[in-house]
Amino acid sequence: MKRWLACTAIIAYLGALASGLAAHTLSTGASAHPAMYFVVWDMFCGWGAYSNRTHIIAEGASGTYYDITAAPWGDFKPFGSVSRHNYDLLGIHLPRVANNVLKHTQHEPITRVLVIEELWPKKYNLRDDMWAKLHNTPKDVHSYYNLWAVLDGDGQPVNVYPNWISKQAVYSVSNNPRLHQEASASRPFFTNLQKPWSAGSIRPRSPLAKNLQPSQIPTLVKDAKPGNGIETVSGEVHLPEQNDIRVPAAN
Repeated sequence: MKRWLACTAIIAYLGALASGLAAHTLSTGASAHPAMYFVVWDMFCGWGAYSNRTHIIAEGASGTYYDITAAPWGDFKPFGSVSRHNYDLLGIHLPRVANNVLKHTQHEPITRVLVIEELWPKKYNLRDDMWAKLHNTPKDVHSYYNLWAVLDGDGQPVNVYPNWISKQAVYSVSNNPRLHQEASASRPFFTNLQKPWSAGSIRPRSPLAKNLQPSQIPTLVKDAKPGNGIETVSGEVHLPEQNDIRVPAAN
């Protein structure tokens, strides 16, 4: 009996490792479940030089923009002061986050949802006194904004664009003839490419994918009405008057 249990455990262990290697090699199902983290071959992680925040902005039929990044009923911050959705660097669950807020709130008809990245160099995260000791220049923080995806009113992808880091990588190669030639001549056998958005839901020519000028995005993010300030009075959950998105009272 013990021998059978030992053999079963060994087969289950090797099978889990094999399935993780296959999922990573074929880029299929690598993010299907949080448990895949323990079997997918992704041990070679790295640290980026930029801090990031992801903004999810909903556009109503009236043309008003609403910040639905944080759910009105509360925001989950697993580590420190950073919200959970900011850890989703591949954007795998961002459509689900947007759809969850829209599905459980009362609001005007939503025409589209914009997923916008905000990034800035991590060196600016230093405290002002530490910055003054290390640098002789003023601490002038500059954020970069990038339109990452356009979703419809149900939170389904309509248009998906490269994230900011991927764009910089492409620019660094395309602006260097030697690197461009070397990249075109070689292809890796193992790929780390993920599919964060559902390819079957992308409709590149959808009328929802209206063009946005890069200069409009920072203003859009800053002027969006907050969607996370709620008050509870006599069992009725409602938002401040300046926000038209309301959370229905629980039964």
